[in-house]
Amino acid sequence: MGRFTSLESSELCKDWRLEDRAALAQFLEKQELKAGEHLFFEKSVEQKLYFIDSGRLKIQFGSYHTELGPGESLGELSLVAKQEKQITATALDLCLFWVITEGAWSRMKHEAPEVATRLLESIQMKYARLLSSNVAPPQLSSAGTEPTKTV
Repeated sequence: MGRFTSLESSELCKDWRLEDRAALAQFLEKQELKAGEHLFFEKSVEQKLYFIDSGRLKIQFGSYHTELGPGESLGELSLVAKQEKQITATALDLCLFWVITEGAWSRMKHEAPEVATRLLESIQMKYARLLSSNVAPPQLSSAGTEPTKTV
């Protein structure tokens, strides 16, 4: 797709103005991963936000696993809190990512603070939506019980 198309389809910035996505695109670096290669392992520490341009990733958290693909992102929280990863991410096929590295994030905060703020707001909204759903994935719920939503 390309960095602009990738940002346009991303949940984080699809609703942004074209100018804001273009400003964000200046801070992206391209990264490729072959099928079977790991993007990162559980307990690794890095500060990178990945926008998936093409390919599929297997995300594993203990016995729970899911797949992510084009238009999705991961690593958002690493920009705000340097901590160990809770998941392992492995390419299922050839993957292309547009990445905001720790250095690019630092530059963005100084050179384009309004874009950095907009990105943080989008990350907050993504996680607010996830938390408001308040439903545990079936694989993470207690054995033999259905996930429940509390009110």
